Amino acid sequence: MLHCEIGMKPYLTLHHAASAQRYYSERMWCEDTFYSLLTSHATERPDVVALQDARQALTWGELKRWTGGVAADLREYGLVRGDRVMMWLSNRIEAVVMFLACAREGIACNLSVHKTYACAGVGDRPNTLSARALLTEDGWGIDRATIDYGWFLSGDLGVMDAKGNLRIERRASRT
Repeated sequence: MLHCEIGMKPYLTLHHAASAQRYYSERMWCEDTFYSLLTSHATERPDVVALQDARQALTWGELKRWTGGVAADLREYGLVRGDRVMMWLSNRIEAVVMFLACAREGIACNLSVHKTYACAGVGDRPNTLSARALLTEDGWGIDRATIDYGWFLSGDLGVMDAKGNLRIERRASRT
C-alpha cells in the first residue's frame, strides 16, 4: 500500500533561462522529455517489457496507461503544473510510474528521501520542500514499524493502491 499526503506549492528556483538556451543550442539538452520518450516507446513497441521489479513487469503500453491513470488522479486531487511531490519509496515500479505521471503533468518530483530517515524527520520535509504531496509505502523508513507516521503529517493522507489509483482518506483530528 502506498500513501500520499496532499498539501503546498512553489517550483524549482535555480533555473537560468540563458544557461538553458545555451545547453539546447550546444545540444547538451534536447527537446525530449521523460514522458515524450515513454509515449514514443509505447507507440513503437507497446508489447515489449519496459520495466520489471521483484513483483511484476510492465510493457511500454501498460506503463503509459498506468502513468496516464496516475496523472489523472494527481489532477483530480488538485495537483497542477509547477507543484512539487516528494517520494519516500523503495525501488519499485510504482516509483517510476509516479515519476512519469509527475513529468507528464509538469510536477517536480523529489526522489531523494532515503530509507534511513526517521518519521519525525520526513514528517516536516513536505513543508520544507514546499511539496504538495508525499508518496510513501508501508514500512519504508527506519522507524516505520514502530511509529504511526500519520501523526507526523499535516492534512489528509492519500493512499495509492497497487494499480496506481489514488484516494484520499480523511483523518480524525489529533485533538
